[in-house]
Amino acid sequence: MKTDAHDPLIIELVKVLARAAAERDFAKERESKRRREIERRKADRRQNEYRVILDLPDPLPVTDAELDLLEQELSDFLSKLLRG
Repeated sequence: MKTDAHDPLIIELVKVLARAAAERDFAKERESKRRREIERRKADRRQNEYRVILDLPDPLPVTDAELDLLEQELSDFLSKLLRG
């Protein structure tokens, strides 16, 4: 009976193939977890990014009072800058 003589070899082959399949599945799961972690970090970074929304009119209106204030605050600096 040849099947009886090959039974230990077949059993060992099945064990090796099962172990290889388990290792392959483990590697796939590890890779999947790594990719999910990378995507989670990217999503966290995108969530923490600052966004500037500029919906101001063009040109930006400036009042006479604002111009007077700027003129008072910057007059010394502008005088020095233009002199030297």
